[in-house]
Amino acid sequence: MNKKFLSAILFGALMVTSTGTFVSCKDYDDDIDNLQGQIDKLVTPETLSAQIAQLQANIDAAKQSASSELATAKAALEAAIAGKADTAVITSLTEKVTAAQTKVDNLEDKLGAIESTLNSVKSDVDNLKQNAGKVEMAEIDRRIKELRNELLAIIGDKLSSLVFVPALYENGIEAARYPYAQGIYKAFTGKSEGNNAEGAKFTIAEKNTFINVADEGDYTISSLAKAVYHVNPTTANLTNVAWGFLYSEPEYVDASARAAVTPKPVYSTSRQLANGDLEVVYKVENPAELKIVADKNVSVMALTGTYQNEEAKDTTVTSDYAAILPAVVTFKAIAFNTLETENNACALGAKQHELYIKGEDAAKKDATIDVKYNGGTLDLTQYLNVHYTQADIKAAADDAEHQIMAYADVADYGLHFEYEMLGYKTGANNTEENKYGTVNNNGIFTPCYVNANGNTTPCSTNEDGISAVGRTPIVLVKLMDGENIVLAGYVKLHIVKDLGIQTLPEVFNATKPYVCDGFEDGITWDDMSGKIIEALKMTKAEFVNSFNFVAGKTYITNDSQKTFAEVENNVYGELTISSDFTNVTTTNDIITWTADFDEMDAISKLEGRTITLYACFQSKTDTKFFVYVPFTVTIAKQPEVTFGDKIKAYWYPTTESTVAKRDTVRMNVPSPAASDKTVKDYYKDLDDNFEGNVVKVAKTSATQNQYYDLEVLGTAYSYEFAATQPEIADPNQNGVKYQLVSGTDHTKLYVGTADVEDNLVASIAADGTLTYAATDSAKKLLNLYGHLIPKHFANVEIVATYDECKLALGTENFKVRFLRPVDVLDGDQAKFIDAQANGSSIVLGDLFDLKDWREEALIVKNAAGVYESAVENGVSLYPYYEFETIKVDIANAECDLTGTRKKVSEVTDKLQLSVTENGAESATNIVNIAEVAALNTTRIVYKNNEGNVQKFTLWIPVEITYYWGTLKAVAKCDVESTKANQ
Repeated sequence: MNKKFLSAILFGALMVTSTGTFVSCKDYDDDIDNLQGQIDKLVTPETLSAQIAQLQANIDAAKQSASSELATAKAALEAAIAGKADTAVITSLTEKVTAAQTKVDNLEDKLGAIESTLNSVKSDVDNLKQNAGKVEMAEIDRRIKELRNELLAIIGDKLSSLVFVPALYENGIEAARYPYAQGIYKAFTGKSEGNNAEGAKFTIAEKNTFINVADEGDYTISSLAKAVYHVNPTTANLTNVAWGFLYSEPEYVDASARAAVTPKPVYSTSRQLANGDLEVVYKVENPAELKIVADKNVSVMALTGTYQNEEAKDTTVTSDYAAILPAVVTFKAIAFNTLETENNACALGAKQHELYIKGEDAAKKDATIDVKYNGGTLDLTQYLNVHYTQADIKAAADDAEHQIMAYADVADYGLHFEYEMLGYKTGANNTEENKYGTVNNNGIFTPCYVNANGNTTPCSTNEDGISAVGRTPIVLVKLMDGENIVLAGYVKLHIVKDLGIQTLPEVFNATKPYVCDGFEDGITWDDMSGKIIEALKMTKAEFVNSFNFVAGKTYITNDSQKTFAEVENNVYGELTISSDFTNVTTTNDIITWTADFDEMDAISKLEGRTITLYACFQSKTDTKFFVYVPFTVTIAKQPEVTFGDKIKAYWYPTTESTVAKRDTVRMNVPSPAASDKTVKDYYKDLDDNFEGNVVKVAKTSATQNQYYDLEVLGTAYSYEFAATQPEIADPNQNGVKYQLVSGTDHTKLYVGTADVEDNLVASIAADGTLTYAATDSAKKLLNLYGHLIPKHFANVEIVATYDECKLALGTENFKVRFLRPVDVLDGDQAKFIDAQANGSSIVLGDLFDLKDWREEALIVKNAAGVYESAVENGVSLYPYYEFETIKVDIANAECDLTGTRKKVSEVTDKLQLSVTENGAESATNIVNIAEVAALNTTRIVYKNNEGNVQKFTLWIPVEITYYWGTLKAVAKCDVESTKANQ
C-alpha cells in the first residue's frame, strides 16, 4: 500500500485545536509538584533537605523522560526498518530520532548546571545540621527558590505534549490492539429426562440447553481498552484537562467505499501512573468497521487534552497518531477457575473446567461443588471465569486454544452475570430439587429445605434444614448483554452434612538431622488415641469402621487447608500406618514418616527447611469425605564446626594478635643438611600447622548442633585448593599477569588453563602434604619475587565432612605462601675504574651476592680474596641449591652517562663490556657456575673511549639458573672517573 500518509500520521497531521493556542512540543521533562508547599513550611535543615530532594527527583525525572522519548523514537525507526517501510517513512523517523537526541543533549546541559549548584546547596545544608542559624537557613531557602524558578523555566508546569507508547507495530506503524467481541446471542430450549448420577429418574421441563438465536442474533460488543501515553512534563497537573480522541482513516482509494457507520474512539477514564505516564481507558464504537493495512487504509486515533492557559484560552495538546489493530474475541464458555467437570468441550490444557452446556449433562454427572447445609451461603462468583479465543483482525479458528477472562473483567464489555435455579424433578414422586436452594443475581446460593407447609426455607446455621442433605439442585448461570444471553452453563451442587474435608490439629512436629540415612519417625500409640481418635469424637471401633487409611499417598496444602494436593511420587517421604489398624479395641495404631536421603534433602531445600505432610483417611460411607492428619518435619541445618587450634608461631601475619584470625602459613625448601632432604624436596604436611599435628573438628554452640552426635556419625577432613585463586603480576613485564586456577578435583593448582600437566604449580596429597611442582611454569612463578614479598601464594581450604556418605560439614580458608629459595643481591665489590691499563675488570663473584630464603649468604670471600661456598654447621650452602649457569646480558646493560638511565648501546658504541673465562673472551656470555670456583675465574671487563669520563653507574642484567629455575636480577656497578682526573 502507498504509505505516504505516514508522515502525517506519525508527526501530527490532523491535529486540531479549538480557539486559543496549540502546543505540540515533545520535551520529556518534570515539573515541581507540591514543592512550594514544602518551602512555605517552617524552614529547618530537614525541610531544606526535603526541598533539595524534591528538586533532585524532578531533575532525574526530566532526564528519564527525555531518554524515554529518544528510546521510543529509536524503537519506531527500528520497527519501520524491519518492516521494510517506504524511504519517506524511514527518513521522517530518522529525523525524529535526531530531534529527540538533540533535546536530550540540550536538556542535559541545562539541567547539569542546575544540578551542580544544587549539590553545592546540599553541602551547605549538611553543614547547617551541625550549627544551624536562621540567617543561613533563610539564605539557603532563597537559593533553592531561585533554582526552582530556573528549573520551572526549563521544564514548565503545564501539559506540553503526549506521546503514544506503542503496544505493538503494524507493518512498522505504532499501534494499539483493540479487542471487541462478536458472536450470536443464545436462547434456551428443550426438555429432558433420564437417570441422574444418584440413580433416580429426573425430568427437566424446560431450559435443558441453549441454541443460537435464529433471526438478528449476531452481536458486536465493544470493550474498554487501555492505551498509555508519555506525558510532558511527567508530573503535569492533569486535574482540569478534558480528554478526547481524534479518529481518521487516511488513504481511502475510493471515498464511496466508506461504510454507513464509522468507528469512533471514545474516552472513558484515565489515571497517571507512578512513572508519570498517562493510562487512558477508551472504547471504540462500531469496532467491526476498523480498517487495517490490508484494506489499503488504516484506522488511526490520537489523544487530545484541552485545558485553559494563563490567558484563559483553551490550549489543546494532541498526541501522535497510532493505528488501531482490531482483535476479535469469541466467547466460548463459562468455566470454573480450578474445579473440574466431565465436559470435554474445553480446549484449555488437559483438564476440563467448563460448565455443562446441557441441564441433562449436569444431572447425569456427579455434583461439582459440595455445600454444607448449615454452613451459610455459597458465593458462586468466586468459582467462575469465562473462556474465550482472540485473534487479530478476524475470529480465531474454532479449535484455537482457549484463554481465560476473569469474572470481573466481563464488565469491560458491558456484560454481567445472572443466575436462576433450573426446574429439575427427581424420582417417581417428582421431588422438586430446585426447591432445595435459592440463588440471586449476585451469584449467592443459599441451601434450603422444604418446611411442613411445602415452602422453600433457608437452612439455619444450627441443625434446622438437615433434610436438605443429599439434595442436588442445579443452578443455571447466564452471561448477559443487557437482556440478551451471550453464554450459559449449568452447575450441579450437592448439599452435604459436612464438607468433604476435616483437618485435625497437628499431631507430630519434629526437627531431624541432615544425615545419610534420612529419617524414620512418627506418632506413638498414645498420639493415635489422644490426637486423632479423640479429636474425631469416636471410639476406636467407630474410627476403624468409618475410615480407610489412604496408603501410598501423601498430601500438601497451599491455601490454609481448604484444598489438598497429592505429593507426586512422595518426594518428601512416605506416611505409613501399622498393621494394627483393625477393629481390635485394645490396640492403637501408629503412623510413621519414612524419608530416605533424597527425600530428606528435598525437604531441606524448601523455605524454612520445613514441610507439613498430611496423612489421609477416606470415609467408607461417603467417598467424598476425607480426614487429613498433619505431620511436620524440619530438617536441621548442617552442623557448624571449628577446625582446631593453630600453632601460633606458624601463622602470619604477626601483626594480628588473635591467632584464630591469622590466615597465612609459609612454605619453603628444606634447610640445607648433609643428608636427609634435598633442595628438591619442596613439600609440607599442612597438618603440622595445627596443635597435635591434626585438624580437630569440633562442634560450636550453634542451635542446630543439638541434633547431631558427631562422634557417632564420624567426621573427616581434607585439604583442597579453593575455587578462587590469586592473579600474579610479572614484575619484569609490564601488564603481564598469571592467573592461578584450581584443577577439576581441587587437589592440584595450575597456572592459566586447569588440568594441563605442563601448567601444574602444586598438588595436595590425600594425607595433607602440599608439594610444589618442578615444572617450568611453577619455577617461573616461584622466581618472580623475593622471599620477603608476599605475592606468590595459593588459597587452600580445609573441607570437612560427616557421616558415612561424606556430607559437607564446613570449610575454612587460609593462604600458603611459597618462598623463593634464593635471592640475588647487588655485590658490594662491583666497581670499575676508567682508563686502567688493558681495561678494568672484576671477578664474577664481585658482580652479585647470593642469599637463601633464610637470609644466609651462600658465597663468601676468604682472607685471600677468593670466593668460596659459605659453610654452616659443616654444611656447604652453595652446592646445596644446585646452581647451573649464569648469563651476563651485556647487550642490555644500561648506564647513566647522559644523566638518565639508558641502554649503553643507545648512548655510545665506545663503552665495551666483555666476559672472560680463564683469560679467554666468552662468545655467549653464559658461564657454568656449578662449581663456586667459576666465580673467581670468570671476569667482567670494562673499557671506555680512551678519553676522560666522570663517575657514573652501570647496570648489568644477569640470569642465574639453579634447580628451581632462573633468577633474574640487575647488578649495579660503579665506574670511578678516569684515573687522576676527577
